[in-house]
Amino acid sequence: IEEEFKKLNVEEEDDEEEDEEEVVVTETTQNPGGKDSGEVPATSTITISNKAMMEAFIAKLSTISNRDFVNDAAQEFCLKLNTKSNRKKLVRALYGVSRNRLDLLPFHARLVRTLSPILPDIPLDLFTLLKKEFIYHLRKKDQNNLETKVKNIRFIGELTKFETCEKVEALWCLRVLLGMF
Repeated sequence: IEEEFKKLNVEEEDDEEEDEEEVVVTETTQNPGGKDSGEVPATSTITISNKAMMEAFIAKLSTISNRDFVNDAAQEFCLKLNTKSNRKKLVRALYGVSRNRLDLLPFHARLVRTLSPILPDIPLDLFTLLKKEFIYHLRKKDQNNLETKVKNIRFIGELTKFETCEKVEALWCLRVLLGMF
């Protein structure tokens, strides 16, 4: 039992740390005379940190434009970037989509839906953030930031369409909005 407990502790520590992945790049050089002198090709090791890979992944999210890219992005995240800290960063990146980029919302919702069977905390965390923002704008009651309000409710609608949030929650948002109308 103690060995299993130690293994669990080691796995948790590994999950919390920012791991580095090593990529081996092989370079071949040719002799100027064109003859093979039997030299061994030079290899160099480039380390790419998990943080840099996650930043590149988040930057790539703004260029997603079809289902195939969404599927590739989900696969890449699950296989290479799946840590607790990266999941939180992904939720923040999806939540922080620009209010002018409403065209990305269906693709982001599809990404969340694709990841939800494997990573059920992503849709819950994202919907919690969206609901908090919805309640904030509801209490504020000003006519400023209309684009932000539209983005928020459209994202909730897209998550509902892809069945990543409960329909009851989306209907509650609609009922509150109709009650204020």
